[in-house]
Amino acid sequence: KIDGYGLLSVTSVDNRGINLPTVKASEKDGKTVGNDVTSDVAIRRAMNIGIDREEMIKNVLNGHGTAAYSVCDKMPWYNEESEVTYDQKSAKALLDEAGWKEGKDGIREKDGQKLIIRWLTYPSRQELPLLAEAAQSTLKEIGIEVQINATADHNTICKDPAAWDVYVGANVNCGLGDPTNFFSTHCLDTSTKNRGQYHSDKLEELAVQLNSTFDTAKRNQIAIEMQQQLLDDNAFVFCSFLK
Repeated sequence: KIDGYGLLSVTSVDNRGINLPTVKASEKDGKTVGNDVTSDVAIRRAMNIGIDREEMIKNVLNGHGTAAYSVCDKMPWYNEESEVTYDQKSAKALLDEAGWKEGKDGIREKDGQKLIIRWLTYPSRQELPLLAEAAQSTLKEIGIEVQINATADHNTICKDPAAWDVYVGANVNCGLGDPTNFFSTHCLDTSTKNRGQYHSDKLEELAVQLNSTFDTAKRNQIAIEMQQQLLDDNAFVFCSFLK
């Protein structure tokens, strides 16, 4: 503590989220895109309920945060169906049903492939490597090994999809007070930050509707439907907002 100074805590839309490749590994434009681990929706769902958000906020953010379940919690277009409960037992059951069996070392495997997640993030936001370590700890308890690469060179590395499995960053995507920004930059075929190569026919159709609708209430409802599609596909896992 410094005399004369205090910590101001305010609600924000400064989000920490995980971009998960949703397609199997394949060649595209001479590069390998996607991977055979997070392309399994059971793994993405298990990660979503197997990360202890409250523990992250308590021990990493020192209580100065709130749990995140979407990119726009508490905004007018927030979909409350996005909220999940931390549930290790159900996460393990999902992985068991998908054929990922626990090995002697506690890490799951399927058809000879270990359930290893290469976690790419960066240190310029000091909390991101710490959040990675917190996720590493809780996911290990359900049989997922997380290998962390927190590097200032993340922008170069993320251009090679074969070099990472999940990309974790900090985003303020609701600062404009409009739902368009996140979907247009992260979730569509033309999105520059759709690093996981996510695709959904329904989301593409809803995006067209959103861009051609001007009534605020109707835009909010379309955005809620778009969030539901992301939730159904588990294309992203959101962890926390700064406070």
